[in-house]
Amino acid sequence: MSLADLTRSCFQNGISPEQWTSHCQMFIGRNDPYYGSSNSGTALSNSVISLYHRHPGDTRLHDYLRNGLDEGMISVVDFVATLLQAVRSPELRDDTLDILCKIALDTHRWVAKLPMVSYVAIANSHTAVIMMDVVQDAFTLLRTVNSSSSSRFHTLLFSTSKLIVVILSWVPDISRVSASRAALLLADANDILHTSQLLPDVRQALQSFALSLSFLIGNDAKVAREAQMMQTLHLALGKKETLGPDRSDVITCTMLLQALVTCRGGDFGPGCVANTVAMFFGMQRWNAWSTSALYTHLLIAAFTCTQAQNTHRGSLIWKSFMIGRLPFLLLALEKVFEIHGIAKIDCQSAMQASLSSVFEHFGWVNFLHRDVTDHSDESHTSTSRFIRRFLHSLVDVNAINSAFIRTSTNSTTHTLQAEAYIHGQDMETYLNLKLIQEQNQNETDSTVKRICQDPGSHVIFAKMIQKHFLSFSKAFDVELLGRLSRLLFSHNPVLDILSVYITISLLISEAMAFLSGYDCETVGDPQTALSHLGNVVLFVQVASARFQLMRELPSSDFAHFELIPSIEGFGGPCTTLWFKALFDTNSEGIEDTILRSTNPTNLLIISSTVFSHAIRARYEGKMDQDVFSNGISYFMSPLLKWTLVSIVKVMLSEIQRECLAASVHIEVLRTLLLSPSCPPSVLNLCGADILKMLSIGLPLPPSSSRQVYDLDIIRNTALQSLAVVEKAGDASKNHHSRATWMDQPRKIIHGSLALTREGKAPYINLARCLTLSSPMQFVRLLWYELNTPANVREMEACRNLVTSILVMPQPTTPLLPLFLHIALPVLISAVDQQQPPEKLMSIELLAAIVSSSLTAAMHIECASQSVLSPQSNGTGQSTTLIAMKLGGYLRSRSSCNAGAAILQRLSCNPSFMTNFPAFMMEL
Repeated sequence: MSLADLTRSCFQNGISPEQWTSHCQMFIGRNDPYYGSSNSGTALSNSVISLYHRHPGDTRLHDYLRNGLDEGMISVVDFVATLLQAVRSPELRDDTLDILCKIALDTHRWVAKLPMVSYVAIANSHTAVIMMDVVQDAFTLLRTVNSSSSSRFHTLLFSTSKLIVVILSWVPDISRVSASRAALLLADANDILHTSQLLPDVRQALQSFALSLSFLIGNDAKVAREAQMMQTLHLALGKKETLGPDRSDVITCTMLLQALVTCRGGDFGPGCVANTVAMFFGMQRWNAWSTSALYTHLLIAAFTCTQAQNTHRGSLIWKSFMIGRLPFLLLALEKVFEIHGIAKIDCQSAMQASLSSVFEHFGWVNFLHRDVTDHSDESHTSTSRFIRRFLHSLVDVNAINSAFIRTSTNSTTHTLQAEAYIHGQDMETYLNLKLIQEQNQNETDSTVKRICQDPGSHVIFAKMIQKHFLSFSKAFDVELLGRLSRLLFSHNPVLDILSVYITISLLISEAMAFLSGYDCETVGDPQTALSHLGNVVLFVQVASARFQLMRELPSSDFAHFELIPSIEGFGGPCTTLWFKALFDTNSEGIEDTILRSTNPTNLLIISSTVFSHAIRARYEGKMDQDVFSNGISYFMSPLLKWTLVSIVKVMLSEIQRECLAASVHIEVLRTLLLSPSCPPSVLNLCGADILKMLSIGLPLPPSSSRQVYDLDIIRNTALQSLAVVEKAGDASKNHHSRATWMDQPRKIIHGSLALTREGKAPYINLARCLTLSSPMQFVRLLWYELNTPANVREMEACRNLVTSILVMPQPTTPLLPLFLHIALPVLISAVDQQQPPEKLMSIELLAAIVSSSLTAAMHIECASQSVLSPQSNGTGQSTTLIAMKLGGYLRSRSSCNAGAAILQRLSCNPSFMTNFPAFMMEL
């Protein structure tokens, strides 16, 4: 039994306040020393205040509190601290909060002759921390009241304002408060002074408190080291205390969001909540932003990226991310704030303040003040609908108050939700009926199209798909899983939507487990079952190619499912059986007995062997053309077309190996790739290998020509599968040249830096760049493009762009260790050969990049370790280890002018040396 149980029992049984106090004294005496003086007061306050959730405004609870305060069992400090903590609960009504504030004020007046210092003597740093917690909770209360829409608003504002003044008067001495904590409080106080409507006495008290904090920060000798490590002192001094967006900061957030959306589907995308929230958390630590500033920069970056989309697919993905995913991620971030106690803040008020700033930035202020039922022309535009849906999504997760946007509850119902309601079903059940159980393909296509046009339904749709996919795979229901897999890979927007909300790699792993354990031995119709199973294989192939997930799953699994080609020797019983069934003159087709006796995964393995042997037989004249064509037709049917990825990859390797003897290979390759029934996974997974083969200039058989084999058509088909569009004439001009491909990373970097200089949202697809060039080549290209006069003039913005590229976690090779350990020594040697003006500029730029990238990586690493696990590391190596190695290297190159200059600048940077003491140890 606890004090909460005792209080609830006394209240429910009508025990008087005096008797309740007596019972509590007896209970505390029996459980001493667990209940000390402070513990008992806090526990008693909590036991009563918690009952207000179910009994708001009950006068007997008021009497319980007053009696406990009168008897001295609850101190005013304990009561106020408990009250301020309870304010965070949305179940505590405004009228109840008003009464509780008045009880605290009345009690304070009764003990006015005994200063609060008598209750809480600030004699050591521990009690100073307690009082600062109370003050910060008071700031939260003030923000909550300012955002209240209750009819008792003015009464509640008056009572809470008086209580704030009293609380600030309880802290006459703040000399024991640490500098870093004072910096956080000062930033919080400045934020309230700039964004909240305050009564004159509150504003005066808050300004006096802020002035005392600024004096403390200015006089404290420890502030340099503490605040540098916390990355908050410059916020307190006003460097970033405003909500207005800084161009460099928006670029940093833009790069983060683009990295998330580009890597969607895997562990580094928005579908993985923990990793995404850790990145947001690290971003805040890195830039020392207040919560309002973090929200402001994230929202401006998100809107900027959404507006920059010039394709239907890109617009769909970003709108879905903003409406259905970003609010949920911000809600998860708020929970991280609460768990780690970084700052006790009112995230709802911070969001509303940031929205005001963001909408003023874009000129959308009217959206916050016009009711959504307004039917003006402007309210029917695409932008208007998108913005209002985004605001409603924030309301749905309680990120903002509905009164803030003056909305009506009916306006949040979208078309699909309304249709489901008409049919008496919830949204998930309705979508399940229309998509999973629907047999009419036209009806399914129509429903998918409507879902894509309604971002508000995407989150429910994604959860439904994930739920059914996992359920069907675990139950080994090949028909339903195959039908669902076909829905996923045959509708490109569906996979794009899912990747925003879930980790596609999880679905792929489940599909692989299903394929490993499934066989057709006991099924009634093995041909139909194998066709459904083929759809599952095609889903694995398409999804892994679309989101480049091969690096996130074990390569052995992909080799097992023929995403990595292999060919076995011909002559085994299973191989011979299938060869006769497909390419024998007397064959009667594929019988059910063959399908039942062959494990589907084994069929994947032997298919390329069978196909390769048939091509060899046809080339040597041992097989008739009609028999050969008939056998190939089986691989274009639903029964076997899911085996074509490995077949095409093996054919490509044989073409490059045999060249002049590859005429049949090229003819078959053209037939397969240009066929309408060719699965998209074949081109997606084999397109790069096809282009590589064509770019090296194959010696064709003497009797052939380019027109016969349609190599240009094959090349253009492969280019289209990789979303590359060429101008007229480029194909013939660059057919045998790899220069165009190798030059793409440089053009991407150059274009992104140009957009950065113009203040626009840059975009770098790192996965694509690292596919077209090695990581080392990319890092060197990045430096040479950055170190130009045009970019140096915009040093800060371009440096932030490069820093973001180096530190953003990604499934490809971590770039920061590569840059610091391998590229930096080469660059230092090159800088030493430059002339003095350019040399000095390069040294400053290198030192700035090293300092900013390591600092950013450290904060992201700390955030990942606090949110995920102590072993988490997004940059590939521990930043402490990286700094230690860097210090050792620079020390060894102290005779080099450029190395010595960089070493001197880093060692004279107090922020860098505070964050990386290991670097100092190596000097």
